Amino acid sequence: MNAPLEPEDRFGAHDDSLADDAAPPTDAARPWLAKQRFVHGMLRALNTADADAREARVQAVLDRLQPRARRWPIALMAAAAVVLALLTAWRFWPDFAAMPHAEAMVARALANLAQPIDRAFELRVDVERGARHVERKVEVVMRPGRRFVATLEGPLGKMQVGCDGERVWLRPQTGTFKMDVPYAEARRLTERMGDVLDLGYLDLEQLLRRLPQDTELRSVGREDGCVRVEATGTVALRNLEVRSISVLVDDQTGMVRAIEATALGKPEGARKALEARLRYRHTGDPALGDDAYRRPW
Repeated sequence: MNAPLEPEDRFGAHDDSLADDAAPPTDAARPWLAKQRFVHGMLRALNTADADAREARVQAVLDRLQPRARRWPIALMAAAAVVLALLTAWRFWPDFAAMPHAEAMVARALANLAQPIDRAFELRVDVERGARHVERKVEVVMRPGRRFVATLEGPLGKMQVGCDGERVWLRPQTGTFKMDVPYAEARRLTERMGDVLDLGYLDLEQLLRRLPQDTELRSVGREDGCVRVEATGTVALRNLEVRSISVLVDDQTGMVRAIEATALGKPEGARKALEARLRYRHTGDPALGDDAYRRPW
């Protein structure tokens, strides 16, 4: 005996949710078909609501991500700026981080000047004394031990002034006048030069030796393989105060390449003080020998 047919077997042909070409429903199939469509409608409604919910959740996640996504370009730009700044700093890092200490550079300059060889400098002296202005160019060769020979134009014409470490001598290029005195009495010679040249200008070793004691030193930059050292303070020499001192020292050799300074002094017996601007420039290392600094007569 055959089992009775289930409703979906009997009325399935009328269910348009199961078949696209469903037959028109009969009166007997209408109650079952109505229940069937009700169930399908509920399922469709549930599925549709869930889809909307899922979409809402996805949109909410995207909404939360978008502000962060917008912040990413700003963060990347900031990071790029930091990297660029670091690269720029690295490019100029040797000029700052590796700058030698000023005291060390002055010590190297002193060690270089202490070598028993001759050093030649061009010294330009601009002197102001009241309304009077005097300019002098001095060619000087010096050696450690307070030995020097300077050639300059003075009141007596072109002349030479020298020192062998103990006595200072003066000899004009023309004429028979000549003079020599102990170093302690060198003031008598500078009076013959109109007080334009002070012998303290020619003792660079003493000037540099006093810098760490009397001034505050700092390295301020590099120039053509040299380190510029500036001194704030005053170096008091005989009848002379040297201030506003700037020294250019070769970073490799310690050689003093240039010095700029101002000086204030009141020569003995003078009624007015003088102000001088000093500019030294290293011009070479001639080999003169010890005899060049002795009195030439």
